[in-house]
Amino acid sequence: ITEGLVNLKPGVPRQTNCCDCGVFAIQYSEEVYGRFPDITASHIRANRINGLSKGMFTAHQITEKRAALRTKLDELVHAQKKPAGKSKA
Repeated sequence: ITEGLVNLKPGVPRQTNCCDCGVFAIQYSEEVYGRFPDITASHIRANRINGLSKGMFTAHQITEKRAALRTKLDELVHAQKKPAGKSKA
C-alpha cells in the first residue's frame, strides 16, 4: 500500500505540548496552501517544495489560532442551542 509514497521530513514548527496537534495541523495546512496554492504531486515527488521551515509560524500564532477556534466553536454551539425560528437581531 505504501509503495511509491514519498516520505518528506521538512524542518517545520513542532508542538511543544500534547494538546495542540490539531491546531498545528490546521495552521500548517493554511501555511502550505497559502504559500503553494498550485502545488502538484510532481512537486512533491521531486521534493521541490522550498519555503518550509521552522519559522513558518510562531508559538504566538498557535495561541491566537487556538483562541480563534475556541471562539468559533462557542459560536457554533450557541447557534445550535437557539430555538428554531429565532435569529440574531
